[in-house]
Amino acid sequence: MMLQTTIVVPVLNALDYTRLFWQSLVRNTDPAEASVVFVDNGSTDGTREWLDQIIREGTIYGPDGPFQLGNSQPKIQAILNKTNRGFPGGCNDGIGVALESGADLVCLMNNDVLLTPGWLPGLRAHVEAGRPDVIGPVTNYAAGLQQHSINLYKSVEDLDREAAKYAEQRRGEFLPVSWLVFFCVLVRAEVFRALRESEAPAGKEPNPGELDEDFGIGNGEDIDFSIRAGRAGFRLGIARNVYLHHFGDQTFKANGMDLRLLVRAANARLKHKWGGEFIERLKQEIED
Repeated sequence: MMLQTTIVVPVLNALDYTRLFWQSLVRNTDPAEASVVFVDNGSTDGTREWLDQIIREGTIYGPDGPFQLGNSQPKIQAILNKTNRGFPGGCNDGIGVALESGADLVCLMNNDVLLTPGWLPGLRAHVEAGRPDVIGPVTNYAAGLQQHSINLYKSVEDLDREAAKYAEQRRGEFLPVSWLVFFCVLVRAEVFRALRESEAPAGKEPNPGELDEDFGIGNGEDIDFSIRAGRAGFRLGIARNVYLHHFGDQTFKANGMDLRLLVRAANARLKHKWGGEFIERLKQEIED
């Protein structure tokens, strides 16, 4: 039986990028394989109205105007938060829905990503093969070992074609790692449940089993979760055969956030929580 996936996408304005993401998801995702939970953190740019339209009308709005999706889109839900809960809080809201619905896998996703042909089966195949419990793809824009380049592409059509060729060339390639960037990450649901059981009784985490919301708007919560999952005995890895395009930091830019300050605060919290030497060892992984 196919493992069922819930895709969780926190959003805060940046509607143009959310539209592009959604078009790529519909184009490259079998609706039988996944459902989608959008978590809106208080958008004021028309995102909420757009979500209402695609949920209620089954309509997608592209550069050439609206067109009906019919049964070609995955099941969609939307959580409408009154305040900005950031990427960690938005993800946690969606994770709760995913676990309650019985999802086998939870995919946390940025809204400024373009998905490519076979992306979900490509990630899921590594999990089903028993390699990792937490896995991410490669991309043009990410820290660490997930940063990668493929042949030049100048359009969505080029991207899909080149990513499909790349997937064939790198068929089955997998790299074990200690941490991942959560622009797109696929997690076994049992990881969240196991961490809840192990972290909650001892009061180890402010959000046991989920992303640490003390990281605020976003940055660092992905490395923190990677560390916690690894220490609990779960395996992490990169699917080197799955390439996605990542515009990068578009929510921060759309909302006038100072990324340098967010990164500085995230690094300080990581060092406080895990120790400077431990974080330096993780960084060393990139160089080795």
